[in-house]
Amino acid sequence: MGYQRTQGGAGAVWRLARSQHWVASRGQLMNLGVHPQAIKHRVASGRLHPVHAGVYALGRRDLSREGQLTAAVLACGEGAVLSHRCALELWGVGPQAAFEVTVPSGRTPRRPGIRVHRRDLDPEHITRPQNIPVTSIACTLVDCSPLLPRDHLERAVNGTDRLDLTYPEGLRAALEGFAGQIGVRTLRTLLDRLTFTLTDSQLERRFKPIAKAPGLLPLRFTHGQVARDRPYVIATLRKVAAQRSRRANPARAAKPSNPT
Repeated sequence: MGYQRTQGGAGAVWRLARSQHWVASRGQLMNLGVHPQAIKHRVASGRLHPVHAGVYALGRRDLSREGQLTAAVLACGEGAVLSHRCALELWGVGPQAAFEVTVPSGRTPRRPGIRVHRRDLDPEHITRPQNIPVTSIACTLVDCSPLLPRDHLERAVNGTDRLDLTYPEGLRAALEGFAGQIGVRTLRTLLDRLTFTLTDSQLERRFKPIAKAPGLLPLRFTHGQVARDRPYVIATLRKVAAQRSRRANPARAAKPSNPT
């Protein structure tokens, strides 16, 4: 039949599916040379299993959670990313959540079972852990801050530190890129409290590599320094976080301050 794929095309489809947790969109399949009639035939024969409109599981109907999350993103089209509580789940610091996806403003996809948010995200706030497009950890926490009870938000922030996704001072510096957004003030207040209630061992774990790293600050770390001078250590962590933020955003750092 004229719409059958070549063997090479079939291999490309399986490679795509493997990289996307065994799901693919209709558009992706057609871009790889799969004819619409071939897609229809494979759905009828049980080789493609519809998950959402225009999104299919390949080979088997049951998907991993990562496959379900990828399918939700694909269902919402170009530029879609996991966000809010669903992103918190993917980052490993929140419970399993209903599907939430952010799409560029101006697009209006409607998919049953998927809550769609609309806004234009800065590319630096999008990443792909496990090859799934998702908001960055800082963006995710800002988005979730107005939605979560205080103890749940604190648990999520602590989880990002425990998993080495970020750390309180790094997160505090990252919040500069979200000025004016709902949730930033709540996060800052939480971070202030968390920083000053860290144990000596937690502070020491963060402070040691900073003290040893070249080119950051002329520091000499000695055992027990954290216990003796917590304010100095906390101030140092904040100063390093600010330095890293300026290096990551040189254009922002170069802006002159308003004259007084």
